[in-house]
Amino acid sequence: MDKIIPVYRRDCHEEVYAGSHVYPGRGVYLLKFDNSYSLWRSKTLYYRVYYSK
Repeated sequence: MDKIIPVYRRDCHEEVYAGSHVYPGRGVYLLKFDNSYSLWRSKTLYYRVYYSK
């Protein structure tokens, strides 16, 4: 499995993060969201995944 964007820590209390990615080809993609840095506070996550031909 190849990593397209590595997992990294963001200061989400300072900014809203939004982005996009043009997929390199056919296949199965795994989206991983990690909140392990936040031991005491949960986060609300909104995401949208779509594709176009």
